[in-house]
Amino acid sequence: MKIKKTLSVLFALILLLGLIPTSLAEKSEISAPKKRYIVLALEISMDVSFSSDGETIYTASSALPYVKEAAIDFISGLKASGDENYVSLLVYFNTTVQCDFTDDLDGVIEQIGLLQEMGRERDLSRVFYKSKDLFKTVTDPEAEKCLVLVSTGMADSGFTSPEGPFDETSPGSEWIVRVSNVPLWKYANGAIDEAERLRNDGIRIYAIGIFQSMEGMPEKGQGVATLFRETVKEIASEDSFFPVEEPQKVADTFKEVTQMNGGEAISPEFKPGDVDGNGEVEVTDARLALQAAVGLQKYAPGSREFLAADTDGNQEIEVTDARNILRAAVGLDDPKTWGK
Repeated sequence: MKIKKTLSVLFALILLLGLIPTSLAEKSEISAPKKRYIVLALEISMDVSFSSDGETIYTASSALPYVKEAAIDFISGLKASGDENYVSLLVYFNTTVQCDFTDDLDGVIEQIGLLQEMGRERDLSRVFYKSKDLFKTVTDPEAEKCLVLVSTGMADSGFTSPEGPFDETSPGSEWIVRVSNVPLWKYANGAIDEAERLRNDGIRIYAIGIFQSMEGMPEKGQGVATLFRETVKEIASEDSFFPVEEPQKVADTFKEVTQMNGGEAISPEFKPGDVDGNGEVEVTDARLALQAAVGLQKYAPGSREFLAADTDGNQEIEVTDARNILRAAVGLDDPKTWGK
């Protein structure tokens, strides 16, 4: 198996701690803000090609645009929670890059916005190894601690283990990393073993599985797609596995986890039809929507641009949306009537 990855830069984001009340009644009983330390671990690869018998059978695209948008919403939700949140942004490829815990959440958002593609391999095991070191710096015994992992479940570098939930009989066991000649299931076991060590330290692991990039995998590769999904599931703490099958569901998943941990789900502000965000609905907005409809422009579902361009609210940007915006730009349509 040849795995080709143009790793998407450091993606960063996502979730939080458990065991935090979500109802208004329960929240009212909390007399003091919670203190939380959160490691946000993000896979930054751009795409990966799967080859069989020397022929590429499938290329899985990056989920970075969706995760990036959702991550910013997640951090914004933390800001609105009123609790004392410290975040360490960790990105991984064939190694990890991480920062110290910080309560400068605006700074974290800025870092997310600067993420780019980099790396060639995914050392998933190192995420947990490095997170363990980060949590050792937390001296407050009362503080809550968690790791939020955003991953496709692919692991093709780092620690390996013949022992674990996967073996030669597991789905996808025939897939091997050509460079190392090591089967993927051994890398998966290695990552799961490191995750278990972290959980044994009392760290809750929220695992967000970004699986939509494998949606078009042909039957020949369905086994490896199952392996990736099961890897993320095995890594997560109990009731903390969040599979995302469709791109438009990423933002909703992050909102769910944010609310579970005391944060508020923040929806971006937008004006219907104002795709470029200049406060007016103009012909240029119709052009942007048309470009998105025909695939020349890409907006992450749930983003301000996407919501502004999706005039009928059907979760897609289509030529009819561009037409509606053009009509509004020349005074033939009223955006206030859209979606009604």
